[in-house]
Formats: sequence, C-alpha cells, structure tokens
Amino acid sequence: ADVEGALTASMHALMRQTHLDDGIASTRGLQENIFMVIMCCLAEVPLMIVGPPGSSKTLAVTVVSENARGEYSKSAFYKSTPSLVPLHYQCSRRSTSNEIKAIFERAITRQVKAKQE
Repeated sequence: ADVEGALTASMHALMRQTHLDDGIASTRGLQENIFMVIMCCLAEVPLMIVGPPGSSKTLAVTVVSENARGEYSKSAFYKSTPSLVPLHYQCSRRSTSNEIKAIFERAITRQVKAKQE
C-alpha cells in the first residue's frame, strides 16, 4: 500500500474543507501542520509542533481553531468535529521538563472537564 500517497490524499481532502483567509499561502508545511493538528485533536493525542520561526506552527493551530467551531463551522467536515480551544505554550531553550509536564497536565484537566460538560 502507498502510505505516503494515502496520507497526501487525506491531507488534500482536509485542505479542501479548510478555509484559509486571503493572503495565506497553502504551503506544504502549513498543510502538514494543519493535518497533524486535526488528526491529533480527533485522536486525543498530545502534539508538540517543533520548527524554526516562520514554519507555520502557530498559523496552523490558528487556522484549525478558526475552522473547528463545531456546528458553527463553514464546512461539513469541521461541523462534524468538536469545537477546539487551543492551549499554547511557547518553549524556549530555558523551558524545563517540569514546565512542559505542567502544560500537559493542565491540558488533560481541561479536556476531562470539557467531556463532563
């Protein structure tokens, strides 16, 4: 089976459902980041996007959060997804493992509360 082809086709299908504001280029990097944000959110798997400045990390999360608004979404795919509320953390060389662990714990707590509502 052509795994890369299947992933690329899935990514393109997702991007056809994803609204990008005027002026945002649909680069391969942005498409990959959006795809991974959606897949990890739907699978409830933590995701850390790592890359140099300008590699569309924050933009991908912003695009997904603007599209994934549940019933208020513009496209059929995103209407079928829950509303997503991102939890940002800007790592640096000085970030500690305890800080990162606390962010993950906060995200888990927030997700558990959201499921109870």
